[in-house]
Amino acid sequence: MDRPTAQFGGVVPSLSDLMETPSCPSWTVASPFDDSVGFATSLYRPGTSSALTPTEAALAPRGKSLHRRLAFDAGRNAAHRALEAVGVRGVSVGRTERGVPEWPSGVCGSITHTVNAAGCYAAAAAALNGVVAGIGIDLERIRPISLGVLRRISSDDEIEWALDSPEHGAHRALELFTAREALFKAFYPLYRRPMRYRETTLVWDDTRHLFKAATTLPGLSREPVDTEVTVNYSHGMVLAGVVVPRFVQI
Repeated sequence: MDRPTAQFGGVVPSLSDLMETPSCPSWTVASPFDDSVGFATSLYRPGTSSALTPTEAALAPRGKSLHRRLAFDAGRNAAHRALEAVGVRGVSVGRTERGVPEWPSGVCGSITHTVNAAGCYAAAAAALNGVVAGIGIDLERIRPISLGVLRRISSDDEIEWALDSPEHGAHRALELFTAREALFKAFYPLYRRPMRYRETTLVWDDTRHLFKAATTLPGLSREPVDTEVTVNYSHGMVLAGVVVPRFVQI
């Protein structure tokens, strides 16, 4: 994986040269998953035609900002195509009272999006329940992550890894943040409570260009759950993806 070059720059990373608004008419990023997981991206701008099902249209944000509606539309568009990639067609992706995507029976998945002046960039992943137990993806614009935030979400070893590279330290900090967000999305549907950042340890595998993660869920999992979090860059954004193996006992 080729990280963009950036200096950590003290308390707040200096990334001004990397934070330009993406302006591509469409966007792609390498899938962080194998072929058993459907993966799709979408880009919605004001005026983009909605492709919601009637059920989804009834759940779409109303009286909210345009960006929130774009995010909902773009996310569901990507979700439909991710589902089609695993043979599931003509279904709706609902929304729980907490705003979490509600996937069709027999399917697990994850939606992520980020919004800027160019529009809403979204990605979605889906798989059959017999293939994986959970999926999590998170998409973030390249932006500063302060040392204060880094200390709240990371172990001493992870902070040392991030600060060890003056050239890539800012991106390592963002990768840690994005990887943990993806892990939360993957595990939340399984145990239905917020996951504390320190319940997961992340170790970067420089040979395979991914994080090895060990997640401990006190009172819920019999032993640490080992997963791998892939990180990819595209159009000034970073995407992290993880699957929870189907044999995990929660």
